[in-house]
Amino acid sequence: LNISVGDARFQPVSDNSVDIIISSSPYVTSYEYADLHQLSTIWFDLANDLTEYKKEFIGTSYKKYENKKLKSKIGMDIVNKMFEKNHKIAKEIEAFFIDMEEVFDENYRILKPGGRCCYVIGNTRLNRVNILNAEVFAESLKNSGFKLDRIIKRKIPSKILPQKRDEKTGRFASNNDANSEAYPVEYIVIGLKE
Repeated sequence: LNISVGDARFQPVSDNSVDIIISSSPYVTSYEYADLHQLSTIWFDLANDLTEYKKEFIGTSYKKYENKKLKSKIGMDIVNKMFEKNHKIAKEIEAFFIDMEEVFDENYRILKPGGRCCYVIGNTRLNRVNILNAEVFAESLKNSGFKLDRIIKRKIPSKILPQKRDEKTGRFASNNDANSEAYPVEYIVIGLKE
């Protein structure tokens, strides 16, 4: 068994060598993904220092960028609206979108002409701010050089994970106690490298 740790922003793959990329990216502000994978990380001895390991995850609250600028206008609008409500969450959202822009740039580098990248993502609402992930992904793919092939919208019929969140904290809640659906629909955003 060969298990390796990688980073979607820096693929050890030649330029123009991949036919298709299909991914369900992290969902901004939903989970601390490193915590979800902590047991397997320890079990497979993939990290010596979990705190440092967490800082490299896309979508982590540990990451803040002072020297990188978000290119997505839709993304910046979301960050600015959230900044009025919660500075910390606004910086987390900004870092997530910046990381994903780097992923899309890397996707463009490694995909063959005619290749596609497909991302499953959902929009959500937090602190009364609409987090339009699908729209930001579509704009960011175009900024990275892709042609937007299509966006497929699909209602999530049933999901084992919680679908409700507390509007103020953003934490997932039981369906009985929550006042906001987290991800009632999901989108498949598809970019084409011409």
